[in-house]
Amino acid sequence: MRFHALGLPHTVTSKEFVACAYTQKVLKFCKAMTERGHEVIHYGHEDSNPLCTEHVSVLGNEDFKLSYGTHDWRKTFFKFSTEDHAYKTFYANAIKEIQSRKQKNDFILPFWGSGVRPICDAHPDLITVEPGIGYAGGHWARWKVWESYAIYHAFCGMQAVGNCQQDNYSVVIPNYFDVDDFDFTARKQDYFLYLGRVYSGKGVDIAIEATKIAGVKLVVAGQKEEGYQLPDHVKYVGYADVETRRNLMANAKASFVPSQYVEPFGGVQVENLISGTPTITSDWGSFTENNLHGLTGYRCRTMGDYVDAVRNIDRIDQHDCRDFGMNFTFDKVFPLYEKYFADILDVYEGKGWYAQGHNIEAMKKSYPCNFNKKTESDKRIRDKVQILRRVENRDQIASVFKDLEIQKICEVGVRDGANLFNMINDYVTKAVAVDIWKNTGNHAENDLDFTQQQLDQQYELVVAKSAKLNGRVSVVRKFSHEAAAGFNDEYFDFIYIDADHTYDGIKRDLDCWWPKLKYGGIIGLHDYENVYHQEIEFGVVQYVTKFRANRGIMPDNFHVTDMHSGIFKSCYFVK
Repeated sequence: MRFHALGLPHTVTSKEFVACAYTQKVLKFCKAMTERGHEVIHYGHEDSNPLCTEHVSVLGNEDFKLSYGTHDWRKTFFKFSTEDHAYKTFYANAIKEIQSRKQKNDFILPFWGSGVRPICDAHPDLITVEPGIGYAGGHWARWKVWESYAIYHAFCGMQAVGNCQQDNYSVVIPNYFDVDDFDFTARKQDYFLYLGRVYSGKGVDIAIEATKIAGVKLVVAGQKEEGYQLPDHVKYVGYADVETRRNLMANAKASFVPSQYVEPFGGVQVENLISGTPTITSDWGSFTENNLHGLTGYRCRTMGDYVDAVRNIDRIDQHDCRDFGMNFTFDKVFPLYEKYFADILDVYEGKGWYAQGHNIEAMKKSYPCNFNKKTESDKRIRDKVQILRRVENRDQIASVFKDLEIQKICEVGVRDGANLFNMINDYVTKAVAVDIWKNTGNHAENDLDFTQQQLDQQYELVVAKSAKLNGRVSVVRKFSHEAAAGFNDEYFDFIYIDADHTYDGIKRDLDCWWPKLKYGGIIGLHDYENVYHQEIEFGVVQYVTKFRANRGIMPDNFHVTDMHSGIFKSCYFVK
């Protein structure tokens, strides 16, 4: 699929503008969809730095400065007008640049809604999709994505209750977050947090009064309304950049998000959950969907409720917060976008309403277990780790497949197949071999510097051996992330990664294969070492440590084998 992603004329598409939720949507969409193999062309300020197929500069620093001068958006709110010079320049240049790049049935995405509508109107032959509506007015596109059911139902109004005229192509897809931007910790510090625009509409007054009555510390961070005065007992840290936000949310005992309007999404509430931090919110809008009362925090109606929430916050399990927050990561949300875009394309190119096979499973959410179920789940994990501890080296892993009920396996990084075929015993019903067997010139992908002829011979050997196993083995000659996209989530019982051992390589492989592993399945990674080997600095230990911490994987859910016959260690853990 091809996308023309429109930035915001009054911001720069970068993490520096983390205070603007819409700017961050553009940035994250570009990254996620590009990594998933789509073509994404971004149009924005010349200093923008999204990960995309192509960045097209349509606004320079001089034009930006001409409109906004020295206005400090970090201290107060953003300043802009759709009639100002920056907007007019952005419109004209974007219209021109899209004209030279567009193709039939491309999508154009106005993340800022009607604020960039003139660009979309200039290209009526493109498919305009409002990709994340969290704004109160100006909705116009035929195809609409709403951030929550709360804002979608508000848009429908009371008249929708009395008639039967709903649009099946107006869909709800939640906002999305890069899990690498957040740290999970279950050990919290002794303060409560308010992070957001500092004005009464966001409910900062409620946070201040509730914490004062409860006698607890409150830290406030964010752009402050001009003239707004904070009392002496509140610590104000000002604008919070990416790292400041990361640390504040990870360590807060709980976070206040008491918006006094019908919140369309409230991204900071979900960001706190991903950090394992309970949230104290108002009881309307998207919070009724995203703050599970008594599980991920508390929804409140009165000041008494807010104070009670503060005093009962220790009853909330940080791991439950994290578990539910993971519903809003790239892995969970972007399959929903892919399904929606495929549904739209079918209207133009296929069977439309009757088209099938667009991953209805993508709509599933994971919910925190109640205490009894959580205890049972923890016990199953402990039992599986105990079985894994029998494995002294990777050559023995197949000996526990039956006890672990492992039937579908995958190895990423196969080479001549020695380890793969060692794992295929009578209990394995399906095995997948993933490798590129290609000399790309990247030493990390071919650390022994095999020639292309040697790599082809390895591939042919694996294919020949696989042919003798009655269709149980599939050989996939693709890059790891491309191969992963070809499998449904939660498909495999066991995945073993032994490919690019650099930090970036193991991050890419682990991130894209983790969703393909069933809950209760086992992930294994070879070369769990802090070494510089074959002119490669291994990053397996570093990234696996970060990955497990970010997902709240407990220390006892981990097994590392011994080094064996010159073969480096492997590590294993349960999903």
